[in-house]
Amino acid sequence: MPVIALAAGLLATGCAGLDPKEKARQRAVEDVRELAAAARSEFDSDLRWFAGKDQSPADMSAEIRRGFEGSPNRSVLDVTVGPDGAARLELVLFGRGEAGGGLSYDSAAVRLCVAIAGRVDAGATAETSDLPCPDDAPGPGPGIGTVVETVQLDD
Repeated sequence: MPVIALAAGLLATGCAGLDPKEKARQRAVEDVRELAAAARSEFDSDLRWFAGKDQSPADMSAEIRRGFEGSPNRSVLDVTVGPDGAARLELVLFGRGEAGGGLSYDSAAVRLCVAIAGRVDAGATAETSDLPCPDDAPGPGPGIGTVVETVQLDD
C-alpha cells in the first residue's frame, strides 16, 4: 500500500510528464492563440457590418477601437480604416494558464502581438499575422498576472 501512495504522490507533484510550470506555459500559449482567433473573427464581423454603412473611415476606426477595448486580455495598439476600405487592427493579447495541484502548482502569463488586416466588405475575411511587440506596449489587466514571455501565432 505505501508504494501505491508514493506513486500517486509522485504523479500529483508533476514528476510524470511536464512539470506544472511548463504545463501552465503551454496552457497560456493555447489561451492567447485562441484569443487571436476570436479577435480575427470579431474583426471579420465588424468589417462585414460596416459594409454598405455610410460612416467615415475615422468613425469606423473609432468604433472598432471601442469594441476591442475594456478587456484585461487585450489592448488596442492601433486601428486604421482607409478610404478604400482597407482596415488594420493591431492588438497585444494576454493568455493565462494554470497547472498542477497539491504541493506543486504554477501559473503563467504570455503575450502575443498581432496585426489583423482585411477590407470593409460584406464577405470580409481578415488575415492575422505576428507583429513585433513594441517596448511601450500596455501590460495585462487585472487577474492575468506577470507576463513571462512573448510568443507568436505558431511555434
